[in-house]
Amino acid sequence: MGDNHIVVETTSANIICGYFNPDHSVADIVTDISQALQQVSDVSKPLILGGDFNARTDRPTDKTDDLLGFLQSEDLWLQNDPIIPTYLCHNGQSTIDLMFSTPSARCVACNVKTGTSSPLRKHHPVITTWRLRHVQRKQEDIRKLATHRQGPSVSQSRM
Repeated sequence: MGDNHIVVETTSANIICGYFNPDHSVADIVTDISQALQQVSDVSKPLILGGDFNARTDRPTDKTDDLLGFLQSEDLWLQNDPIIPTYLCHNGQSTIDLMFSTPSARCVACNVKTGTSSPLRKHHPVITTWRLRHVQRKQEDIRKLATHRQGPSVSQSRM
């Protein structure tokens, strides 16, 4: 387990959760997520990645673009609405709590729980419902994916 993530493997899916404080660079986030992906032993299972990435999708920056590009190269796709705020405080709001998945984990419902009863203070939970499909991958595809996951691939010019 890395400093910023936890990996949970179940019989039907792999789940990675993470927290990255605002000071983390995109290179730090990509390195940590890459380490988490390397911990996954069965890449044929659906993969769900969620957490507080402190990379705004409501007002994208280079950090956001690089993070989303890296995750898409890993076949992980943003599932929650990039505009609906997940963090609200006295001086503003942003969308920084994000859910991603591989295509074999189809998100059938994704909502941000709003209101004054949020147990996470300024963060509003992203509630998701998934339909999971175990994908039989060819051994050659698994080797390619494992080779691709050996290291992060983010442009060094933006870090």
